Amino acid sequence: MFKSTLILAGLFCSLALVGAVACSTTGKNQRRLSSVEIPKDLALGVSEFRALVASEKLNRDTCAPLLDQIYQELLNQSSTYFDREIITSRARGLVEDGFLARIELTKKLGWMLAEGPVEEACVDGIRNMLRAIRFAEENVAEFALQPASSPRAFAGGFPSLMVNPAHKDFEFRSGDVLLSRGNAVTSAAIARIGDKDGQFSHLAIIYIDEVTKQRSVVEAHIEVGVEISSYEKYQDDGKLRAAIFRQPDAALAHQAAKMIYERVKKQSSTGRNVPYDFAMNLNDQRELFCSEVPYLGYKLASQGTFDIPLFQTGVRMKNDRFLKNLGVTAERTFAPSDIEVDPRFELVAEWRNFEKTSRARMLDSVLTQMFQWMEDYGYVLSNSPGQVLKKNFAWTLRRFGFFEEKFPLNMKRSAVGTIMALDTVGGVLLEGLVNADRQFQAANGISMSARDMREFLDGFRAADYERHKNWIAYNSKAAQDGSDAILTPPEYPKFHMQFRPKR
Repeated sequence: MFKSTLILAGLFCSLALVGAVACSTTGKNQRRLSSVEIPKDLALGVSEFRALVASEKLNRDTCAPLLDQIYQELLNQSSTYFDREIITSRARGLVEDGFLARIELTKKLGWMLAEGPVEEACVDGIRNMLRAIRFAEENVAEFALQPASSPRAFAGGFPSLMVNPAHKDFEFRSGDVLLSRGNAVTSAAIARIGDKDGQFSHLAIIYIDEVTKQRSVVEAHIEVGVEISSYEKYQDDGKLRAAIFRQPDAALAHQAAKMIYERVKKQSSTGRNVPYDFAMNLNDQRELFCSEVPYLGYKLASQGTFDIPLFQTGVRMKNDRFLKNLGVTAERTFAPSDIEVDPRFELVAEWRNFEKTSRARMLDSVLTQMFQWMEDYGYVLSNSPGQVLKKNFAWTLRRFGFFEEKFPLNMKRSAVGTIMALDTVGGVLLEGLVNADRQFQAANGISMSARDMREFLDGFRAADYERHKNWIAYNSKAAQDGSDAILTPPEYPKFHMQFRPKR
């Protein structure tokens, strides 16, 4: 079935570059886009989008309002809007052009930066379009190409593996930064935890020994801290999406990989890995989170003159209980997806497992809405009585050397409980969304769009909140009467016992 055409529009909007887009001046170096035409013909749309990126119409002055207007218009599109026959007949070209459009959009950011500072709203607009384009590629491929997928990262052919034409027949280079996404609820949470939504949850760096040519991956995991893995282990650990980003200065890149490799290897030789940095603090390298590994490598290699990323992600929530429970204290940090909008790195190749990409989009929608409910309604996660016992039992035994591969010693008890609750609630919402999507497909012949998913989840939340209120009222009445024999129990809430507004 056709997937999430609302997000598809992020790639294929027509800007009528010959003049149908009207802009009016609202102030110095500021323009307001007054009309956007989105064609049903996606082949036309992708062509015009790429033409816009290549033209002077997209520049430092117009970037923010133009991309924001496009993105906002797309959020209101119906999933039935686009011509599916065109998608079917021209799917390969649409996916290829989408991939090229992302490469060209990031290059355009580099050219704009060469002319002077670029406002953060422009970078945010580019982030949004990169995210929408990638989802579009996956949607088209799943619907029209139905590709066979290899579970091994960077294996297989088109469309699972797509290579930048500038790096045809690429080989890994020491210092390449590896961006990836896991398949768990926590991976979706990491991808969406900042104020800039992303589609990736992990960052690592590859080191290639000058003599043996052995490839090693230096990466940080919550469970074990910073470790050195074989490339084969990295390739086979169940990712659903992965990409290679390259710094053109090969000497700097290799030195960055070598220095962080040697630092981690020396620490590991003592019998204890560098601990995972739950605070996500780039200013303290005694502990390292995943993005901090390549960050520190490039910082050491350049003697502090080459900081990555160029644009960081804010980690701020009005309702910050979730962040505090996890141990996050940084207000700005290096989110994995930040490497996508650092034009000093070039996308070399990208791979995805198309058996898992649809689930990833739904998880993204689930976590986006969960975080939104935290902000809008004051929702907080809590543990069930069983999870409290399990959390405390695991925490106690960990002090005596058990569960070493699951809970590091520097992991807060509240973080263990929060991850348990997040997995449970996220799983319930995902299951509901998957079932709703099946019904939507049966009724409409297409899959739910991003808007459809958002509307379903908001309705699901509202209905379950009513179930929760009825359940609380029922128990209160039963307690007052001293018996529940005369009362008919209401439906038990699906997730509000563990995720609800703070009392």
